[in-house]
Parts: sequence; C-alpha cells; structure tokens
Amino acid sequence: MLLCFLLEDLNLYLAYNLYICIFWQNNREPLESLSRKRQATDHLYSLPACPKAIKAKLEKASARVRKLQREKSNSLRREKRAKMNMQALLEELKEKNLINEELKDNLECYLDLLVHLLSRQGIEYTKAQRDFALTLHLHGPKAYQYLRETLHIHLPHPSSLQRWLSSLDARPGLNKMMLDMLERRRQEDEVKYGCVTLMLDAMSIKNHVQYDPQTQTMFGYVDMGDRLNETDVASDVHVFMVVGLQGYWKAPIVYYLTRSLTPQSQTALVEHALEELHRRQIRVVCMTMDGHASNVSMCTQLGCNLKADPCEPLKTHFPHPVTREDVFVMMDACHMLKLTRNMLQAYSPIRSITGSINWKYIVHLNNVQKKSGLHAANRVTDKHVNFANQKMKVSLADQTLSSSVAVALRTLQELGYAEFKDCEATSEFIKVPLCPGLHHKH
Repeated sequence: MLLCFLLEDLNLYLAYNLYICIFWQNNREPLESLSRKRQATDHLYSLPACPKAIKAKLEKASARVRKLQREKSNSLRREKRAKMNMQALLEELKEKNLINEELKDNLECYLDLLVHLLSRQGIEYTKAQRDFALTLHLHGPKAYQYLRETLHIHLPHPSSLQRWLSSLDARPGLNKMMLDMLERRRQEDEVKYGCVTLMLDAMSIKNHVQYDPQTQTMFGYVDMGDRLNETDVASDVHVFMVVGLQGYWKAPIVYYLTRSLTPQSQTALVEHALEELHRRQIRVVCMTMDGHASNVSMCTQLGCNLKADPCEPLKTHFPHPVTREDVFVMMDACHMLKLTRNMLQAYSPIRSITGSINWKYIVHLNNVQKKSGLHAANRVTDKHVNFANQKMKVSLADQTLSSSVAVALRTLQELGYAEFKDCEATSEFIKVPLCPGLHHKH
C-alpha cells in the first residue's frame, strides 16, 4: 500500500517538471524581453553597478530635494507675509484681549508699517518702527511680549526701549515734549484732549545722590527745574499729572525734587502749570489732591475756603490765573477716607450735636464677633482694629467705615448688648457717605 502512494507521488513530480521545461522553452524569449523592459522602467530605484553612476544618481536626487524644499520655504514665507500685516496683528491682539479697543485705535496709525521688515536684523529701526514699539510697550506690555516671544517678530528688546527713552530730556521741571504732544493731540481731537483734570501728588524719596552718565552731572539734589546748583539733598518729589475728562488717558507734565516745600511755593508752581496748559489751549476744570495740610493751605492761598464754619457752605473753587474761570478742587476720596478713619481712632471720643462718636464701639464689635464666632454681616477683624502697620490700605478703612458696620452697631444695641448703649452718634457718623463709590460695596 505504501509503495503505491510513493509511485503516485513520483509520477506527479515528473509530470510537473516536464510541464515547466516545456513552458520555459516556449516562453523564454518573451520573458527575457519583459524582464529587460521592467529593469529599464519599473525598477528605477535599483542601484547601478558602477559607483560613479550611483553617486551621480544620488546628487541628482539631492538637487531635486533641495529645489522642492526651497519652493516650499518660499511658498510658506509668501503666505506668512500675506497674513502678517499690521491690521491682522492688531486684530489678533484684540481677540486675545491683549489690547483694548482704545489702544487698537491709537495703533491704527501704523497700519502702513511693513511687519516683515522688522525681521531684518542688523538694520536700524525707522522712526515709525520706534514709535510703534514704544507705544505698544508702554500701553500693552503683554501684547509686546506676545509679538516678540510667541510670533517671533523682531521688535526691539525692552532694554533698547529704555535706552532710547533715557536719551530724552526728563530733567525736573515742565516737560515741554509732553506739553507739545498734548497740544498736537488737542488739535486732532478737541473733545478728548480739550478739558482735563490736574492731579497733584507728593511722595517721600530716599536721600541719595548719583552720577548720571547721560548728562554728566550729579542728580538727587533739590531741583525746581531752574537748573540752579542746589546743595540740599532732595527728600520729596512733587508730580503734576493731567487726566482727560473724556476718554481714559493721563500724562505727567511736570515733577520737582524738593525738600520741605512751602504752600506759597506750591501755589506758584500750580499757577505756572495752569498758565502753560492755557497757552496750549487746554482747559483745566478741576484739581485733585490729597487732604494734606499743606495742600489745604495752598488751596486757601489760591482762593478756596476749606476751613469755614461747618454751618456755612465751603468754597471749593478758585479763579484761573489767566481766564478767571472757576477751577474746582476735589480732595482724593480714598485718602480722605483713610484720614477720617485715622482721626476717629486717634481723637476719640469726638463730641457732636447727636452725641459722642467713639472708636471703642468698633473695637467692641470686633470682640463680640470673635467671641461668638459669627460676623454680623460685616468684614471687621483684628487687622481693621489694629491697622498701624497697614495704614495705606484703602480697603481696610472702607470696610471699617461702611454702612454694614453702622447697621451692626445698631443691631447689637437693639439686642441689649451693654457695650453699645450709646452708639447712635457713632453709627450715624459712619453712615455719612464720605466715598459713595466705595461705600455701597461693603
């Protein structure tokens, strides 16, 4: 049986080999021709036998790859240049909330600026490019950083901007460059830049003298802008700034390095600033400052009457030194709120026509709330009572002299707490709207 199977397999094998030999003899010539054609056409990736031919084929392929890469790079560059114009950049910054609508309008004067020229390193920036960089960095530093670091636009480094600004004349006294700029802006938009508020402020500075390599002089001495060589080291700086009544803008116009400036001298400086603004047809309708005693004395010399009989109305305006129109005086509400809180704490009890006004009721309110662990709908805590190390925080004064504290005092009185027996006058005093814009929040 096994022998039969082996013979059958042998016969099949011999028949198959015979068939292959016959097929090869009949189709040998067409197969060789087809093989040569495929070798010439289909198998272009096959390597030639000669090394020189291999090298030539490699160089040809590499040259084609480089050509395609250049075409792709040029296409991407053209597409990027078409998209990256100033209008598109401003729209993108506005969509990302990096600039507001007003700043976008101010920057639209640079729409003709070619953005792709900013990427040419080693070329000096034009005046328009400098002005654009300075304006954007001043009013939108986050937008400036986004253009430099995310979009990789070759804008000047902030240190370069600082170097450019240091070359300007920023010595104490009236800033003529700023005043001339305001005059040009007023000519372009009378409504927005024609009426302003003049803000005055003073702050203490460190007694320090330093050499300025730009002007090759020592600065840190008293300097009123008259270029006199003073020998006293300055301890204060007085800054005058104008703020638009229409539109959100502000511009410092003058500063002085002083030491114990008298109200008479301060009055002369204010009149000088008013005259310079009037010369450029900019109308000052209001003057704002802190409630410092020297400022009150200065207002009195200008023609105000801020210390009159409480039963008589105050005179809160003075005549303009040139036009004789009324210029109104408004004390800074936040500063006056802190002064009121400080006065209540330092001079309690204060007698009034309704009774005694006393700081102790606020102290008792805090003690009751700490003991019970509950707050009577107010924010008074230990930091509001012991504020000696945080006198400059407006929020603490605002939350202390708020309507919620006045209501809490009357509520505890009605509940029978003996500590609040005579707190009516204090509650009424706290409810006086010294600063309505802040008062209603708490």
